Amino acid sequence: MKQPIPVNEQTTQSLVTPPVPIKDTRYIILHDGTVAARLKPRRKGNINYWSLSVNGHLKVLNQQSIDDIAAGK
Repeated sequence: MKQPIPVNEQTTQSLVTPPVPIKDTRYIILHDGTVAARLKPRRKGNINYWSLSVNGHLKVLNQQSIDDIAAGK
């Protein structure tokens, strides 16, 4: 059985410092100074789909697929 991650190890800098929006644009500044664009999902039924570039190819992914990729599954 997996052991829960202690609360003090769960907090990341991106959760402590929220992104700062750049006025009148769709861009935000992340905690490390990186500029990123906020994406709008496509919605089909109750599921959001995001168009992302993965390994140089544009793919349409749902949130579960993105979470799996981020977790290394």
